[in-house]
Amino acid sequence: GTVKAAIAIFDERLSIIEHSQLTTHNVAVATLDTGHTKIGIISVYFEDTKPLTPYLDKIKTIIEKLDTKKVIIGGDVNAWSSWWGSRRENDRGEEITGWITEEGYHVLNQGSIPTFYTIRGGKEYQSCVDITICSDQILSKIRGWTIDQELVNSDHNCIKFQIITGELKTRTQKKTTRIYKTQKAKWTDFRLTISKKIEANKITTNAIREITETQELDSIIEKYNNIITQACKLNIPKINRNTTNKQKNNLPWWTVELEEEKRRVLTMKRRIRCAAQQRKSHVVEEYLKRKEKYELAANEARTNSWREFCTKQKRETMWEGIYRVIRKAAPQYEDQLLSQNGQNLNPEDSVKLLGATFFPDDCTTDDTVEHTKIRDDAKVTNIEVDDTEDDPPITEAEMIHAARSFNKKKAPGKDGFTADICFNAIKANSETFLEIINKCMELSWYPTSWKSAFILILRKPNKASYENPRAYRPIGLLPVLGKIMEKIIVKRIRWHTAPKLNPRQYGFTPQRCTEDSLYDLMTHIMNNLTQRKINIVVSLDIEGAFDSAWWPVLKCRLKELKCPRNLRKIVDSYLDNRQVEMNYAGASYSKITTKGCVQGSISGPVFWNIIIDPLIDRLADKNIYCQAFADDVVLVFDGD
Repeated sequence: GTVKAAIAIFDERLSIIEHSQLTTHNVAVATLDTGHTKIGIISVYFEDTKPLTPYLDKIKTIIEKLDTKKVIIGGDVNAWSSWWGSRRENDRGEEITGWITEEGYHVLNQGSIPTFYTIRGGKEYQSCVDITICSDQILSKIRGWTIDQELVNSDHNCIKFQIITGELKTRTQKKTTRIYKTQKAKWTDFRLTISKKIEANKITTNAIREITETQELDSIIEKYNNIITQACKLNIPKINRNTTNKQKNNLPWWTVELEEEKRRVLTMKRRIRCAAQQRKSHVVEEYLKRKEKYELAANEARTNSWREFCTKQKRETMWEGIYRVIRKAAPQYEDQLLSQNGQNLNPEDSVKLLGATFFPDDCTTDDTVEHTKIRDDAKVTNIEVDDTEDDPPITEAEMIHAARSFNKKKAPGKDGFTADICFNAIKANSETFLEIINKCMELSWYPTSWKSAFILILRKPNKASYENPRAYRPIGLLPVLGKIMEKIIVKRIRWHTAPKLNPRQYGFTPQRCTEDSLYDLMTHIMNNLTQRKINIVVSLDIEGAFDSAWWPVLKCRLKELKCPRNLRKIVDSYLDNRQVEMNYAGASYSKITTKGCVQGSISGPVFWNIIIDPLIDRLADKNIYCQAFADDVVLVFDGD
């Protein structure tokens, strides 16, 4: 049905908790966390053709479920009472005033200026149907309730008031990892700064070659990261979050001309109230003409702006254009509190539940004998010397190719270093970064600072409820410097292992795609049908596959596939002591992961293909047709 009540937040720095489980088409509910206290906000619309009792019972239930006694309720109740400025009272008004008295609430409306005013068929209609009420616990903090007839061009006038809260708590949790406005970067000066500071800090190739301990290597990398940060501060302006928020709230199609036209319409609307009776009809007619002209101009501007946005010519593929439109048009949501076992969770428990769901711990309590053996084998698999030769050092060409491959528009890790920042930092002194990643290869060490992922929590589309953590998808944002090294390592692992994997894996495989997978599947089925065989197709979607990827079996599989020992050892380091951080509903959470592949990592898809490969082989040995696209598996059984 049509949504008739809403709560709009114009300052996204405010800490707001959305209560979707309490919200309906006619009632919207949220909590404002000021830092000192919490205030429940309820927006309502009571339809004049429906009885009031169900609405009032609903509001009472909502108030009982809010974790605060400080509540403000506002909306169009379609009822008249002298309590909120009406000249006469009706039965609906009496019922609402009785409820207000019974619940101990206070009416904030003052004066008799109508909250609703419109002209239909040349006739004026006005009334006081919009009310604001509050609980006793917040009454003393509310000031200046007033009606502003000039703010909006709507049949309902704007109601304004202030809440005295002291210093407001604003959101400190990051919703984005972007820090720098690289379009304005002075790249020549940036690279010069990097070179000078590397020299000043004595991070020479000889100094790196002499490192023998991983702690020393981590220290050097930390200095290198700090140098890039200093160069960014000197040569790249930061994104102004306040400016961004202000621009976000401005409509792209809004113009000075439309603002002026809106002002004229409001002025003419005000003249109607002051016009003498003998000339009121003329003033009303002029107002309606001006209002129609304004609405047509606004609609035309809005349509033209959207058309221009959809047809904008950029260096982008068809799909990038579609995703750009979807991304800009998609509604923005407040984080919704989760529920577990029928209980609504607070922000802290909600974010912990998300962390536990997306990044479950590797528990040994349910291990079988086979699991125990795999764990034991994984512990020694890279200690024992084998017949594989170590992979050679990374070349400068490999490093530059990997550094160039990342899209500068993609979100960076929590350090804020986007792909163009990292590429220019490497370009400033390529020998230094090359020596660092080769020392990592030599010591079989993946740097600690590159193993921390900032997790974005995204809603999966079209879910019936967003109180379940499975209605969300975690996307890991990793440091780009680490992803450059990761890409080189993974490319080498793929080179050694891909020829040995089952060809019926189509996902994340070079030169294979969904069309190949579908074509081969349909060809197999059609061949069976030609032979008059019965086909049964079973589709298997492994839930949380990437979240539950088991590290011990990956380590054993890499050895089985004869992947070079130095690559296997750096994978060991890559998996060890990984950390994830996430923000949700104003709360933060971090944990060390013990299994799973972060969605958004370079290695995740390749590691998953290596882990699932034995399943495809075993089914093929049983003469069962099986093919996979990443974690989506399809089986075909046939018979006479």
